[in-house]
Amino acid sequence: MNWRECAGRINYEYIVKAAFIVAASFICFILIRYGNYYPWSDEWHLIPLITGTASLNLEELFRPHGEHVIPLLKAAYFIVSKFSLGDFRIHILVNAIILSLACYTILRSIVSIRGTARLSDMFLIFSLLHLSHGVYFWGFHFQFISSTTILLLIFAIFTQQGFKNTPWTLYKAIAMGVLILLLPLCGVNGLVPAFLISVYLVVISLRVIRQKNYAPGLIMLLLSGASLCIGALILFKFSLRGSPSPFTSHTPYEFFVTSANVFTSPLGAKFGARIDAKILLLFFIASGLMAIMPTRFLRILGLRNFFVSDMGELRIHYLVFTISILLLVASIGYGRGSRGWEQGLEMHYSLLAVPLFICQYFAFELYRHRVVKIFLQGLMAVAFGIVFFTSLPVALDMGKCTEKRLLAVDRDLLGGMTLHQMSIVHTSDLFYVDQSDTREAVEKGLSLLKEANIGRFGYSQSGIPAVNTGEKKEHP
Repeated sequence: MNWRECAGRINYEYIVKAAFIVAASFICFILIRYGNYYPWSDEWHLIPLITGTASLNLEELFRPHGEHVIPLLKAAYFIVSKFSLGDFRIHILVNAIILSLACYTILRSIVSIRGTARLSDMFLIFSLLHLSHGVYFWGFHFQFISSTTILLLIFAIFTQQGFKNTPWTLYKAIAMGVLILLLPLCGVNGLVPAFLISVYLVVISLRVIRQKNYAPGLIMLLLSGASLCIGALILFKFSLRGSPSPFTSHTPYEFFVTSANVFTSPLGAKFGARIDAKILLLFFIASGLMAIMPTRFLRILGLRNFFVSDMGELRIHYLVFTISILLLVASIGYGRGSRGWEQGLEMHYSLLAVPLFICQYFAFELYRHRVVKIFLQGLMAVAFGIVFFTSLPVALDMGKCTEKRLLAVDRDLLGGMTLHQMSIVHTSDLFYVDQSDTREAVEKGLSLLKEANIGRFGYSQSGIPAVNTGEKKEHP
């Protein structure tokens, strides 16, 4: 028996599934062991919702938070907090679980269309579950988790529909409609791709209706139209607000540099800044775009024989999806270009560009020659595998630093330091920036948690020492 026969008998699906379980379990272990059990940064602004000081009504849901209108995050945060007992690790744990489920869905999708798994499919695990993503360290990143997960589910439906070329069913139409309706509620990160995909779904739904498949067509038409209306209303709300705006002045160079950094941020801080890494990612995108170009365009270039001749509808699905993510990347460059690119932003934005590369990975299936598609997919798996494994020790170091930081906060809070003094001494441990307004947010949040007797203020109920509410100790 030669090596090819041996390789043919290996069931790679079990290997990939095992790798997924190990990766997802390790992330959950890291988050439980080293996760931040205090609110972090913008989470302090949501404490009134958690403690019941503020009501969760439509006005509150759609009240702008900085540059975003994020009703989906606020609603999810409110619901999850009811089960947290004041331990804010539950939010990052929910983030990890949601993204792991999205990863598993995409893994099932590639196996479904191909009929088998390959070792290179671990690219999907490496790209979504590596610990260079900031979403695993901050519950507020549900904003990015939600839009990325919704986009991946939309992509999975596009994939199944395009590869199998079957009529739209009522189930798929409802699923697609609900997803596109939720997308603009995730913030600007969902609003931008939602516009293009919604318009595209309107076109698809009209075609489905013309084919006398009325129920699925009408549902998609109504829900995608509603998504466009929601997006327009959110933008109108911003225009009435005046400032701050999600779009700021910048030079073309600032726009280009910021967009390029967002584009390569899925590789993390260590590799994303390297020129060779940027070139490699551009190669992946160019190779994928060639596969999803319309057949007429490929014929003009003389490349038609390199790719599968049919799958015209799937190519359009993937092309629209790719453009929507590129528009998102460009919108970030346009919105924050004037503020420059700072260290740490690659963790902040890294997840948003990942669906772009997942789409190209699937697009490689449209190459006619098996060796070419295996090479391209394998190269992506190796590139992101390096990122995945190098992120592990970095994440452990970050976890240990977080642990020391939180122990210092515990020592002073449980020791009776006044909340005002806590905000002066420890805002840098509880917020990404230490200034007057963030100190005020931390002090107010601690006060509300104390009044509600939750978090570190309520642990006496479970046998853990509670905060000394006498507040008699001052920091030296």
